[in-house]
Amino acid sequence: MFYLTGGLGFAFAFVWLMWIRNSPQSDKRVSTAELEHIERGGGAVETAHAGGRSRAKFSDIPKLLRKKRMLGALIGQFANTSTLFFFLTWFPDYLVEQKHFTLLKAGIMAIIPYLCALIGTMAGGAGSDWMLRRGVATSVARKAPIITGLILSMIIIFDNFVTEPALVILFFSIAFFAQGMASATAWTLLSDIAPADQIGLTGGLFNFFANAGGALSPFVISIILGATGSFAYGLVYIAALAGIGALSYIFLVDRVERIVI
Repeated sequence: MFYLTGGLGFAFAFVWLMWIRNSPQSDKRVSTAELEHIERGGGAVETAHAGGRSRAKFSDIPKLLRKKRMLGALIGQFANTSTLFFFLTWFPDYLVEQKHFTLLKAGIMAIIPYLCALIGTMAGGAGSDWMLRRGVATSVARKAPIITGLILSMIIIFDNFVTEPALVILFFSIAFFAQGMASATAWTLLSDIAPADQIGLTGGLFNFFANAGGALSPFVISIILGATGSFAYGLVYIAALAGIGALSYIFLVDRVERIVI
């Protein structure tokens, strides 16, 4: 398994290097009409000084963190990725140890929430664009799927109160669908609020907070499990973070507009 997945990564790296370009202007396959369309939409941003050095600096990170809009998005992504990493780490163990699924049954039924997450990532982005095409304000179209996803993912806590396998999987499937919906649209929102000349730095900061939540989530749940012998408060922790994430998007991310620092 390690050789297979690692080998695929190396193979894709070569394909990526062959196709990637620094900008639309440097890609000969981009037509003049397409380039004009990209420029009208604000996608062709010049990010470097003469001499090829980026304007972004690590010293700009505190400036970004002082922007309420940015801070709200970072808190939201920290919360949302915490839910994701519960599924990536503890979910199979939960089914076996807490709900007493057999290993075979857990392996088969655990597929369903992941398929729902796959659908959720597509639904979040498609739903956001659908609202934009119908004249909904950008702030609403971008924030609504994220806030809805974070609130809906709190349904994970219902698994503390059910034992029927179908209901257990149902609530997890809804939660993981919602997590996917919020996560995919959050990256779209980030591209709309990031400073025009610091999209790379902003994306790195966003991913840092996301992975911080991912690293902390399984650790905190392991402490809770060791102290209580139950996953119940672990699900409370995940649901509480999702609620905090939703509030951060509601009250801190005021408008979906580019930040200027």
